[in-house]
Amino acid sequence: MDRNSSYPYHRRLGCVSLLVAIFALYQTLYAVRVLQQRELFENWFSGAITLQVISAVVWASVFFVCLVGLWFREQWANRAVLPLFIGFILFRAGRYALFAQADYDQQRLVFIIGLSVIIVAIPSIIFLRQRREP
Repeated sequence: MDRNSSYPYHRRLGCVSLLVAIFALYQTLYAVRVLQQRELFENWFSGAITLQVISAVVWASVFFVCLVGLWFREQWANRAVLPLFIGFILFRAGRYALFAQADYDQQRLVFIIGLSVIIVAIPSIIFLRQRREP
């Protein structure tokens, strides 16, 4: 009976862990991809390239630390997941807005920022409502 009552919690924890692992892997592969582009590597000291690599490594590290915390069922990791995702989405939207160079990137900018606001607003509202409940 005890096992059945905690099953939805463990299932949700597994889904969240999988999502965090995907984000960590995505950021790791993104850093590797940027480093493999030879024409970008020649301009290593340009701000955009350096920022891309450093930010990808930092985000991947943060996601991996959170993933380990989730695996060990640490409370801080449970509480950090939603703010971590929100911060990542806001960071990506901001980075996209600052470094949009091509015309098609600039045309999609309004859509990306609007979508980011919606994606951030929905979990934030749910999170705030859950915190207010006794």
